[in-house]
Amino acid sequence: MAEGAKQLLPDGGTMAALTGPPGAVWTTERWKCFQQDIEGAGIDIVAEQSSEPAVERGVAIASDFLQRYPDVDLIYGADDTVGVGAAQAVQEADRCGETMVLTAVFGRQAEQLMKAGCISFIAALPTVAIGRRSVQEAHKLIQGQEPESDVISIPLVPVTEENVDTVDIADLREPDDYQP
Repeated sequence: MAEGAKQLLPDGGTMAALTGPPGAVWTTERWKCFQQDIEGAGIDIVAEQSSEPAVERGVAIASDFLQRYPDVDLIYGADDTVGVGAAQAVQEADRCGETMVLTAVFGRQAEQLMKAGCISFIAALPTVAIGRRSVQEAHKLIQGQEPESDVISIPLVPVTEENVDTVDIADLREPDDYQP
């Protein structure tokens, strides 16, 4: 996500952040690493707030940010719930294209808001690929095989307005007709 922020604000700028659920390890670590990775990029964090992961909370918090900082360049949403909420707030304020939104997880709502020009960068988690690899590794363990490594890395997929129509979603989310 930090790479996305630096790509969106190559000359620096202002940013507000919806950091995700308070106290959750994934959000605190993601936010800490994000801040470390944007150090020296000239990106000034003017506001930050944690919240439960819900679209309506994202809308409310981002709307407040936009009222307090009407010219903020970028809003960070820790995941697609608050990120979608932030994009909806930007859309309601008629600021799509002016205030950019950066988030994670390439859900259907996030994809639609990106295609509408209200989300600028998504660090897409390849959840299907992660699940597939987990099952493969579990099968190996059940067969008595040792893992090849203690760490398996499955990279995120950067999604932008430029590549949103060509991203292969097969590793990112279930197909539209999927039923468990």
